[in-house]
Amino acid sequence: MARLIGRICVTLGTLAIVSVPLFYGIAKAQSVTEPPVEHAQLTAPDKETQEQIDECMGCHAPEAESGPPVKVEHLLKSPHASLGCRTCHSGITEVPHTEEMVKELPKCADCHPDEEEKYLASVHNRPDKVKGDHPRCVTCHGGGDPHSVKLYATWTRQDKVEVCSKCHADKVRMGRYGPKVEAVSSYDNSFHGRALLKYGSQKTAICVDCHGTHGVLQPSDPNSSTSTGRVSETCGKCHPGAGTNFAISGSNHMDLTIHEQPILSGVLLFFKLLVGGMATFLMMGVVLDLKRSLFGKHPPKSGRLIGTIVSFGFMSLVVAIAQAAFGWPGGKYSTILGISLLVVSVIIHKVQSRKLGPKPKEVYDRYHRSIRIQHMVLVIAFTLLILTGMPVRNPETDSLRRIYLALGGLEVGRAVHHAAGVALIGVFLFHVGELLWKWKSHGFKFSSWSMLPNKQDVLDFFEESKSYVLGKEPEVSYGRFHFREKLDYFAEYWGVPLMVITGLILWFPVFFGNFLPPIAIPIAFIAHSYEAVLAFIAILTWHLYNSYFNPNHFALANPWSIGLMSHENMEHKHPLELEQALSQGPASPEDIPGDPEE
Repeated sequence: MARLIGRICVTLGTLAIVSVPLFYGIAKAQSVTEPPVEHAQLTAPDKETQEQIDECMGCHAPEAESGPPVKVEHLLKSPHASLGCRTCHSGITEVPHTEEMVKELPKCADCHPDEEEKYLASVHNRPDKVKGDHPRCVTCHGGGDPHSVKLYATWTRQDKVEVCSKCHADKVRMGRYGPKVEAVSSYDNSFHGRALLKYGSQKTAICVDCHGTHGVLQPSDPNSSTSTGRVSETCGKCHPGAGTNFAISGSNHMDLTIHEQPILSGVLLFFKLLVGGMATFLMMGVVLDLKRSLFGKHPPKSGRLIGTIVSFGFMSLVVAIAQAAFGWPGGKYSTILGISLLVVSVIIHKVQSRKLGPKPKEVYDRYHRSIRIQHMVLVIAFTLLILTGMPVRNPETDSLRRIYLALGGLEVGRAVHHAAGVALIGVFLFHVGELLWKWKSHGFKFSSWSMLPNKQDVLDFFEESKSYVLGKEPEVSYGRFHFREKLDYFAEYWGVPLMVITGLILWFPVFFGNFLPPIAIPIAFIAHSYEAVLAFIAILTWHLYNSYFNPNHFALANPWSIGLMSHENMEHKHPLELEQALSQGPASPEDIPGDPEE
């Protein structure tokens, strides 16, 4: 009973500690206030102005069909409603209008001289190769209709991005003048774009924050807000202390930056090949093992029925991963099917286990308490990192976005992600310290690190591979750890430092960006993003399969029983270690919670 109570207390205590990131994120989000939305009061026309409008609409109402149609309902909702028609059309003095009156067009500059001056000096005031290519006042402010001007103060930040994107995403139009249409999609895929367009943040940068409004200039112009000499000042409005290296890193147009720089394109290709190659390797290992369990001479210990259900469940998850990777539809249904089949297999197994009678009595304790706590912290930190990281990486996936919003959205998600990252750093440093202490205690002998790969692991790998090809059971006897466990361990051991370093760069981009070269932030973004995907796939397939869903030692682990293994399973998984353990005697089986297994 003492062992049971102790392990449950360790589990609950660890859960309480690692829950701090979630509560911290919620508290932080509650203390953050969104900037107030600016509301403008529109002035209705007075009686005399209204009579004037009604008089003009006698000919210009769409149903009158006697003059250019005017949507008066739009005019009355515009900031010009109180001005009346003749304020802008001052040259119209009589009815019917003379040809000279009609030719005299209203000028926005009469009331907005400062904005006009900036516009005339901007890149938008260029000769059109095709009429209407370049925006005029009403293009942006009225959607092309001078009577439908929308007060700028009432625009949402999404509205402002949409106005810019409408022209800059037009490949044909931009092709006539040089700007890259990829700038739009690269903004949409940047953190700024995702925060605004997918999660509704009103504090993230948009087009006009960096490029300006009426006075947009070429980046090569020294007066441009995005020129090399002024870009740090522009970024500094949101990122105090921003230096030139950080400002020119291209984070706001990440995809475009990567496409234009060969080094970054090479880094991206490397990580795509790494993730694709490793994911394929791991999945093939699971598939081949399932094939041998189902069609081999000897049925798996869980039985062929459970093995079949597990196989279909895992295959459904593999299909879901492929659908997500290649943007194919139906990933949600594949995921639901896969998880459902795995849950069903566990239920069937538990029911069958109860019918078989009491649990094995001989139990071997393979891990000490420190390892169990580290494992629990790692599990929960990793889960929180996935739940708060993947939705930002793939916001176009509705299910991920809904999960993220259910957790509290961007503010909560970022705070939880950072806090979980700190927990991950802590457990990693503690583990390294523990390894160094163990190394010192054993006279600085590397043999004290039982996870170090050796020649036997290579031989075991080839023996396993040969058994898959020949369709027979491998003639291998494993010791304390086999190559699958070591591969899993070192994948994390390599991945955690990479994730930590790149994560810190992305967490404190100004600090690191100011002294690192400009390509550092894009490289960190690529590495962090793709290594997260690899870690997710490795845990979802390789680790969970080998630790829990393998039909030969199926569904026996509990969070607080990690390291406990029955005599039967020791014979199956670690026969050489069993020989050594027999000389020391089994651990006390009294009140062991759940089925004893690794």
